[in-house]
Order: sequence, then structure tokens, then C-alpha cells
Amino acid sequence: MTEERKKEALLLAQEELFSYGLTTSMDAGSGVEDIQQMKDLYESGDLKIRLYVMVDSGPDAEAYYEKGPEVGLYDNRLTMNCIKFYTDGSLGARSAWMLEEYSDRAGHFGNSRHTYDEFYELIKAARDNGFQVATHAIGDAANKQVVDIYEKVLSENPLEDHRYRIEHFQVATLEDIQRIADLGIIPAMQSVHATSDKNMAEDRVGSERIKGAYAWRKVLNTGNIIVNGSDANVELVNPYHGLYAAVTRAGRDGEPVGGWYPEECMTREEALRSFTIWAAYGQFEDKIKGSLEEGKLADFVVIDRDYMTCPSSDIKDILPLTTVVGGEVVYTKDNSNVTVVFQGDKMVFDSAPVLENGTTYVLAKNLFVSLGVEFTYDEVNNKYYVNNGSSKIEIDAKDGVYVPLRAAAESLGYKINWYQSSMSVSIGK
Repeated sequence: MTEERKKEALLLAQEELFSYGLTTSMDAGSGVEDIQQMKDLYESGDLKIRLYVMVDSGPDAEAYYEKGPEVGLYDNRLTMNCIKFYTDGSLGARSAWMLEEYSDRAGHFGNSRHTYDEFYELIKAARDNGFQVATHAIGDAANKQVVDIYEKVLSENPLEDHRYRIEHFQVATLEDIQRIADLGIIPAMQSVHATSDKNMAEDRVGSERIKGAYAWRKVLNTGNIIVNGSDANVELVNPYHGLYAAVTRAGRDGEPVGGWYPEECMTREEALRSFTIWAAYGQFEDKIKGSLEEGKLADFVVIDRDYMTCPSSDIKDILPLTTVVGGEVVYTKDNSNVTVVFQGDKMVFDSAPVLENGTTYVLAKNLFVSLGVEFTYDEVNNKYYVNNGSSKIEIDAKDGVYVPLRAAAESLGYKINWYQSSMSVSIGK
């Protein structure tokens, strides 16, 4: 990819992030050349989002060890104060490093990236050069190695406020959940991972180890915090998916009803803090952002519903109306057409929905395909017939191609919620 294409991609990413109400993004690993491109775009005034960039380990980290951390560049918009490391792979690929063999693959323990001594030297170098550290660790063996070495490095050369991080902390022993709290280590746990992995995680680790997997309530009950995020592009960048997953522990399809291990849910306030003030704390930036307080940066989003009181099923469908960074409006939602949201995603229609006398009409074929139902059109009677399991539902059509959204969705067992401020409809169970 050319330098110009890379810069274009950065600006398109910024536009996407602003559309979700995101004012700061954590870049979980970039090199010197990529960081210079960011600097060029800040200097030109094109890049406005705030970035907390983790520097890749290896040669890029060595380059930063020579010059030291860069903090709060371009009016607190760009910081390189953290080095990113990896200790294992992923649970889905069975490359997460486990203390005991995988429950669904005998004799297999996953993959370790470093020996104990190798990883110790890496973390010690970052510590000696004044950098925060953040380490990708999924399996319980990987997490134990990270905690052991963080503890060793900090005991040798104590830091009063180190804010060392473990990225993901997906499967851990109950002992290590307590140890990270005692040591002041921050777990950065992306809540969407639990709902994405719920159909395979217990197969991988079994019924005992799952008790320490995606264990948000156990972590919070130790007095620790959780730094949340999307882990894009592994997951979608939409933060409301993460808030929804944290509160419900259900997939965007609402399954399982009641949530997957619901005793590990966060409260709505905890989930919100994990995306705001706790996330800022994990970047050493909680004194300047992460909450709406006098003297802090004017970074905020206006959303279309009350997150604290709306139906939990609708959290994933939240739409930003306005995004503000540093007092500047950087995004405003276009309300010229009705937006229809299903399972946290905007439905795509070949023609825009029509709002007529308080009724929203949408293209029938797009609606029914999105909902996954079979349908036929009776041109003589201007009706659609929809197969809903064992029954066939009859829906009057408008102009042969449109159907009334509420009537159609409710006849199929869905609930409809209208949000006037965003001119949007949430379809849910």
C-alpha cells in the first residue's frame, strides 16, 4: 500500500470512529513509520481523533527506547507511552497457551511466544526505559507467565504507579485474578469476546476452567477495574455492541436468553466506566478525559436514548447524534431518512424507508431477507405471505414493494422501539 493510500485509510478510519461517537482510540501496536504518518496528518490538521499508540515490540520499541515516551503531542491527541508484547495466540485457533491440555484436543496446550527468561528481558527493558507495558495473553498459562514476570520486574525496581496491562486476560486461574488486583495490574477485557466465543469456549477449556474465563464479575469483586474496547478488526468497532455484551452476556441475536454465565455480567454503570474513565485510567489520561468534568477535555458524544434506562436489548442499537472532540463537532447524524437497526447493525435497503402519516414503510424483500424468513408476493391481492415456522402470515403491501415496518415485524414476533431524536427504529425480540 502506498503512503497516500495509508493516510487515506487513516482518515477513513477516523470518520468511521467518529460516527460511533468514539473520541479516543487505542492503537494496539504500530511501528515507527506508521506513527510518522499519524504525525504528518496531525500536523496538516486532518487527523483530529485522540490516539494512544502502543509501540510494537522489537526494532520499533528499540527505536523508542532511544528517544523515550512521547506524551500529549498535538494538543493531547497523540501519545506513545506503551510497548505491546504477545505471549500466545487465540482460544478459537487453540493457540492460546494453557496450563493443562485443551479439553477438546488431548495432549495440546497451545503455543507460547517466549521462554520465561526471554519475556523477562523484554519487560525489564521496557521498564528500564520508562515505558508502560501491555501484553496480549489469552490462556491461563500465558496470563500466569505475564503476572509472574510483571511481579518480578516490579519487585526488583518498584513503580508507585505503573498501570501495567494485560490485553484480553480471557482465561485465568482464580488465584491470578486476585494477584493482578493485588499487584495493580489492569486487565483490558473486551466484552464482545465472551459473546463471540460462547459457543466454543467451554469446549476448549471445560467446565472448571470456564469459571475463570471472561470472568468480569470476579475481576471487579477483587476491587480491580476493567478496561474495555472492541478489539477491532477482530470484532466490529461499534462500542455499543460491547456495552450490550457487558450488560447482558448475550449475542446480538439475544441468545442465550438470560445471558451466558450471567453471574459475570457488569452493571450498566460498570460497563460505561470500562469504556470511559477506566479506559482513560489505563492510558494515564484519566485526569484530562474519560468523564465530563470542569477542566477536562471537551470530548463527548450525544446519543439517541438513555443508556441507563432503555431496554437492555436496545443498547446494541444506540446511535450517536453528535460527536465532539476538543469542543469541535466532528460528526452529526443525517436524519433525512429513517434508520432501521436490527441486532446492532443498520439494515441496508435498496431504496430508503418511507415515513408516511406516522408509519414507516420499508422494502419488503430487504426486510424479510435481513430477518431470515421466506416470503412470496401475491400481485393480484397486493399482499406478502411470510413463512413463520409452521404458520403463514399475510401482510398488506404498499405499491407492491413496501410493507409497514411495525406491522410486519410484530407479526413475526419482534418488538419495535422508535427513537425520535435519531429517526430510528430498533427491531428486537
